Amino acid sequence: MFRRRGPSLFDVLKNFFFGDPARSAPPSPPPIPSPTKPSAKRPVNAPAKRQTKAAAKALRPDQSQSSSKVTQPEPPKSPGNPQENQQPQATKKAANRRSAAPGQRLTPTLNFDPKPEALPAPTGPEYLSGKEALRFVLERVDLNVLTASTPPQAKVSLKTAGLVERRVSRGAAILAKHPEPDPMGYRVGLDFGTSATKVVLCSDAASFDYAMETPSELQVEEEGRRQDHLWRTCVWFNDETQCFQLTPCASSRPVLGFKTGLIRGEGHRMLASGISHNVAAAAYLALLVAYIVGSDAERVERAGGVARPYSRFHIGVPVASLEEDPRVAGFHRVVQAAFILAPRAAALHLSDVREVMQREIGSTATEADTPYQLFEELAGVVAGYMMTPEKAGGPHIIVDVGAATLDVATFYIPDGDYALEVYESGVELLGAQSLQCALAASVPEATFRGACQAHTHGVLSKTFNTKNYSFLPGPNFPSKPMIYVGGGRMTALHRSTYDRYSKAYLAPMRSPGVGRWLERSLATDQERLLLAWGLAQDPGTGAIPRIRPPSQVIFEPPPERDWQRNYIDKSNC
Repeated sequence: MFRRRGPSLFDVLKNFFFGDPARSAPPSPPPIPSPTKPSAKRPVNAPAKRQTKAAAKALRPDQSQSSSKVTQPEPPKSPGNPQENQQPQATKKAANRRSAAPGQRLTPTLNFDPKPEALPAPTGPEYLSGKEALRFVLERVDLNVLTASTPPQAKVSLKTAGLVERRVSRGAAILAKHPEPDPMGYRVGLDFGTSATKVVLCSDAASFDYAMETPSELQVEEEGRRQDHLWRTCVWFNDETQCFQLTPCASSRPVLGFKTGLIRGEGHRMLASGISHNVAAAAYLALLVAYIVGSDAERVERAGGVARPYSRFHIGVPVASLEEDPRVAGFHRVVQAAFILAPRAAALHLSDVREVMQREIGSTATEADTPYQLFEELAGVVAGYMMTPEKAGGPHIIVDVGAATLDVATFYIPDGDYALEVYESGVELLGAQSLQCALAASVPEATFRGACQAHTHGVLSKTFNTKNYSFLPGPNFPSKPMIYVGGGRMTALHRSTYDRYSKAYLAPMRSPGVGRWLERSLATDQERLLLAWGLAQDPGTGAIPRIRPPSQVIFEPPPERDWQRNYIDKSNC
C-alpha cells in the first residue's frame, strides 16, 4: 500500500472555499530565544537554573509584560519651545510603523489644519492684459495732445514762405479757370496721414512718375533725419486776418490732429477756439490741392513744357469698406468742401470755410467730372504691394503703425480678376504718438503692449472663427505674409510685438517699397511712399483692387474629419 503524502483532495477544496485556518490566524509572536547552556567546565547550580526558568516564564506573550528591556522615562518637553514638540510628518509615520506590533493595523494620521490661503492676485496697471489693458490705455490717450514727434517749426524764412504762397496762388488760379478735371491729365495719389501727408503724381502720357518734394523747412523729421517727401499735416490760422495758410507767421498758430476727429467720426467737435475738426481738415486739403496743382505747373514749365491739367485726386480713407462704414460720409463732406474752396485758396477765410461746410453733401458717386475719388487705404497698399517683386497671393495680414492709429486687417488676394476679400479690420489709437502720450500719462509699456495684442487678437480671432479658418496659427495651416508698414513701425515696442506674431503665424514680415521708376529722393524712407504710389495708379486697368465688404464674405468652415476616409469599405473587399 501507498502511504498518502500531503493534504488530501478534500482538504485542498475546503481550504480553497473556506480558507486555510493556518493562513487566517494571526501571526504568532517571535520565539523566545532559549538561554545559552553553561559551559561544561562550569558547574550548573540549581538556584541559577530556577532563575532562568522564572525569567522565561515572565517573557511569555500571555503575560502583561511585552519586553525584557526596562523602558527609560522620556524627559519632559519644554512647553515654551514649540519646535521641540513638533516633528515632521514623515518622522511620525515612521515611528508609528516601528512601534506597531506584528499583525496590528495602523490607522492613518489625519491632519485637520486649515489650508493656507491663496496669495492675492497682483494689482496694478502693469498686470492688465486683454480688453482691460486696451480700455485702460484708450482712456488715457488724449486726442488734443496727439501731435507730431517734434513740434512744427514756428518760423520759416521769407524764401520758403514766398515759394509756398506763389504756388498756392498759381494753383488756385488754374483751378478757377479749369475747375473740371481732364481725363488725359495726371493722377494724384494723396496719402492723408495723421502727422504727415505724402503725394505721388502719375501720368500715362509721361515717361515717369514722381513724388512731390516738400520745402525743407516744412518737412517732417523722422528717425533722426528729415524726410524730403513728407509734408506735415498742419494748417496755420492767422488770428489777425482770420485766414488759413500753410506757413507760419508772427500772428498765426498751428492747428494739428484734425484727422483724428474724422477717424473717430467726431469731425463736428471743436479742435481749437471756433475751429472744428471738419473746418481745419477742409482748409488744409484746399490749400494742399492748390499747392499741388501750382507746383506741378512750375515743374513742367521749368522743363520747357506747358502746364497740364489734373485728371483726378485719389485719397485714402482708413476704413474697411466704403460701402458699410458711416464715417465715409464725413470724409466726403470734407473733401467736397476742399475742392470748392481750392480756387479761393490764395485768401482762405474762416467764414468761407464755415459757409461751405454747412452745405448739404453732394453725390458721392464717382462720375466723369468728379475731381476726386475715395479708396480704402488697404486697397492703395495692396496696389503698391502687387507691383513689387515680393507680391504673393492667398491670405495676408497687414499691420499699419501710423503716428496716431494702429490699423490691423486680414484679407485674401485672389488669383485673376476677382474682388479683394477683406475679412476683418480694426483701427485704434495705438500708434507711435499714442505710445508717447500713454507713457506721459504713466501707462506702463507692458500695458500698452497688452493693448496692442488685444486689438490684434480681436481682429485675428474674428477672422478664423467667422470668415476663414486658414488664419489659425500653427504649422498645419498656410503661411500668411504680414505687410508691416507705417511711419511708427520702427518703434521698439511695436517691432518686438509683431515679430512674435510673425513667428507664431509662420508669416514673413515684409515692408515693401516703391518701384525704381518712381522719381524720388533717396534720402526718404521709400516704404512711406507705398500707399501714395498705390493710390496714384489707374483703377480702370484694375491696378487698384476692388474690395468686397466684410458682410458679403462667405464663411469657409474647416473641413470635417471623416474616419471612413482612410479605410476601405468591406463591400469593396
